[in-house]
Amino acid sequence: MSQYPSSSWSEVLSAALVGTDRRPFVPGAAGPEAGDPAQELLRQAMVLTVPALTGAPPARHEGALPEPAPADGRPLISPLVQLRLRSLLDAYPKYLGEWLAAVQAAGLRLPSATMPALLDVGRTNTAMRPALAHVLGPRGQWLAGQNADWRYLRRESVGPLRPEDWDGPDPDARTAYANGLYAADPEAARALFTAAWPTLTATVKLSLLSVLGRHRTDADLPFVEGLAKDPSKQVREEAHAIEAQLKGRDQRAESRPAEAFTAEITRMATAEVPTHDIYRYAAPQAHRPWPLDAARVILAVLLEHSRERDTTAAGAAAEKRARGSDWAAGHLMGMLADCAPLELHPEAERVSQAQAAEIAAGRVHHLDFHELLSPLGFRADMHAELTAPADAPGQE
Repeated sequence: MSQYPSSSWSEVLSAALVGTDRRPFVPGAAGPEAGDPAQELLRQAMVLTVPALTGAPPARHEGALPEPAPADGRPLISPLVQLRLRSLLDAYPKYLGEWLAAVQAAGLRLPSATMPALLDVGRTNTAMRPALAHVLGPRGQWLAGQNADWRYLRRESVGPLRPEDWDGPDPDARTAYANGLYAADPEAARALFTAAWPTLTATVKLSLLSVLGRHRTDADLPFVEGLAKDPSKQVREEAHAIEAQLKGRDQRAESRPAEAFTAEITRMATAEVPTHDIYRYAAPQAHRPWPLDAARVILAVLLEHSRERDTTAAGAAAEKRARGSDWAAGHLMGMLADCAPLELHPEAERVSQAQAAEIAAGRVHHLDFHELLSPLGFRADMHAELTAPADAPGQE
């Protein structure tokens, strides 16, 4: 077995950039196979890549080797889509959830080498975990079992529900079953939780409350209110937090149907200065797609707000209100770029072109619609690439 190198990654990288013919590479712990400096440099770079991806250096393993990762027969994403994934990880992580859902819908899989970075993102981005579990598939489940920081993925429901997971010894499988059952039949999940609750440990109860906290529907309120006298202080506190969220303003905003959201946006658009009210109303739903009709109304409001306005007779109070309205309009444009359906993209293009013509004619605008057009275009491209024919097969 090759000895683990004592050379640091910075030393290996420096020698690789300059070249071993110009800077002789002296390995920190050359193995018996060391000879050509360039080959030894590549060997050590290969071994040093392992801790970079897994968080731990390789170690000698005693005993039986684990079962290898299972096969995944789904088509691999194209090289172009692999580049898109890299840009999402590096610069646009807020669109990862949307992209993963599109990859799932397309029935594609990802190269194994991209899984560690996505699993790291999923540690904090809980909203993308369901789609991530489906996209990474059986290989992702296998990899998540090798690192305690990634075990959250094994609590996501993937594939048909297996009732035996609920009664089995694996706590992650139990939570995965609970997540899947709640998504398929919330009433049946609540009935299962209620019947089993007196026999569960506090740890299991907390994992089930995390399921309720994710889905958070008004029908859960009687159940969580009934946990006020649970023996576990942690369970009582978590149940109280979910209860507060269910009774709070954000939950009411999230439960608004698309028709009601559009109707309220349309009503607010008739106000003299609507941007601030629309921003405050729409912000609680900035984490989910907006209806196309509502997005069109907001686009029209922003266009009207952007055009030059007469402030010659405005006093200090009016100027202050105008600055607040400008601030709200800027944030509203950012939310529209992230939440609008992609069908808005052609309309945003026409608005941006018209604005450019007006600016060229000397008319002032208070918003730059390229800030809307650019993210919409990015999102449209990342969807289109998933259905475009690949010029070359993807690489693992």
